[in-house]
Amino acid sequence: MEQNIEVNGNKIFLKISPYSARLSIATYKRKAIDALAKIGIEQRYIDIQFGGGSGFRENSWAEMSWIVNGQEHKYRCDSQTKDVDNVAAIAQVIAQDSKAVRRGLKSFGQVMNQFRLDAPGTTPHQKTAREIIGVESYVNDMAYITFQYKQRAKELHPDSQNGDKEAMQKLNEALAELHKELNGDL
Repeated sequence: MEQNIEVNGNKIFLKISPYSARLSIATYKRKAIDALAKIGIEQRYIDIQFGGGSGFRENSWAEMSWIVNGQEHKYRCDSQTKDVDNVAAIAQVIAQDSKAVRRGLKSFGQVMNQFRLDAPGTTPHQKTAREIIGVESYVNDMAYITFQYKQRAKELHPDSQNGDKEAMQKLNEALAELHKELNGDL
């Protein structure tokens, strides 16, 4: 299986194995971490998350983020139907760019800029509803989400000491969005 993916205007050619003997998620994570380590990014500054399931689902995704000089860099892939394939795509993109830096074909800055959240030509990172409320991306328990919402609302309510009307509005919108998503009111 072959596919072209566009990353900040650059097309990248991917080969993904259609065979069931593919590598595990852990192996692909290790490949991506090792590729970044080869260009000087330590493992403690790297995070990989994925979700959506290991079966064929439309909502499968994977995301790798790392920090260089205090700047967050991120690459998200949701073009594949399995988490393992999304992690594999990320590992392949990272490995290709790492190799290009080591061979002198690209500068370290060029590679990092294409993954920067605030890079020119990219849209700023929009927080998800779960990020606004303060729960992990995989949480689907509405009772827990409501509990976390109430904790954040105590801090952000305009009547509190450090209240912020705009932030409280975003918090309310995030709760409404998750309520629709999790209760099937789409």
